Amino acid sequence: RKIEPTPARYNSNPKYLFEASGSAGKILIFAVRTRTYPLEKNPTTFYIGTHTPQELEGIRRLFLSADMPLPIAAEYMGRTAFDLAEKYGKDTYVFLKHLSPAVQTKLFAFKSWANNLFSKVPGIGPTFADTVSQKAFDLIPSQLPQRLLDYRQRFEHHLQLTVSAAQAAESEAMLKAFFAEEGNSGDFFICTPDEAKSATLNRFGAASAANRYAAMKRKELGELIPIDVALRRDDWDWLEVLPQHIADQLDTAAYYGHFFCHVMHQDYVAKKGVDPHKLHDDIQELLEARGAKLPAEHNYGRLYHMPEDMVAHFKEMDPTNTFNAGIGGTSPKKNWA
Repeated sequence: RKIEPTPARYNSNPKYLFEASGSAGKILIFAVRTRTYPLEKNPTTFYIGTHTPQELEGIRRLFLSADMPLPIAAEYMGRTAFDLAEKYGKDTYVFLKHLSPAVQTKLFAFKSWANNLFSKVPGIGPTFADTVSQKAFDLIPSQLPQRLLDYRQRFEHHLQLTVSAAQAAESEAMLKAFFAEEGNSGDFFICTPDEAKSATLNRFGAASAANRYAAMKRKELGELIPIDVALRRDDWDWLEVLPQHIADQLDTAAYYGHFFCHVMHQDYVAKKGVDPHKLHDDIQELLEARGAKLPAEHNYGRLYHMPEDMVAHFKEMDPTNTFNAGIGGTSPKKNWA
């Protein structure tokens, strides 16, 4: 709930590091203990649209400071992320909405197998199954409920806010009062169960949609540069405005994330010929200058430079450098040589 000039949660926060770390490929944990809570029955989902990021930030602070339990979830999507998910995540949306988990698992395993098989065939490449699925689902109309599509036309910024049944009436009253204030131009509606599920699946699909988009257009465009960032909790201007010299290197940028904790996923697709590593470092430098921390949820991999306190943490856990050698710019050699 704190509104202060620090990020809420990120990988290198020493407060939460205890004998384990995020998995960058290999991990060994004998036991974990996690906080949880009872499953809420009959939750209510509000779908909110606004023209300005600051209105959503006002809603965020309103709920964080209210004398009531926190919402169950608050997921943000920008219009570009919405569009990418609706078009390039349509197959994922249909599979998750209409098929059983067992069938989903088999389909995704088959897709991986097919991509791997045809990647060895000259002239086809590693996205054969994705290409076939994309072209097939391009032939069917949008699967999203009409009210979600209407809000996509009306508003640039979307927030899916889910609260418990006990908080539904009070939350609705808070939103009505907020949008009744002079200067606020957004709107909201209460989702039906089908709309709530559809909004959740579309938001989920955004996580892979930019990757599918870049794969489909790999001959025309550069690489996908995914960044996940923990922004300051007091940042009113949370949605970045890129300087022109960086914006000129991009074909598209999609923003979505876990809004109340200000953890955002930012997917950039570079233009052809752009150095993705240099561009990643330039964007990271801009975000860190704003007081943000990277990465927030994903691991360091080969993209991010690991801070010294995290290097010390990994060395303590893995003194022989066996598990994830070379991540975060560290030594790839045995015993951290």
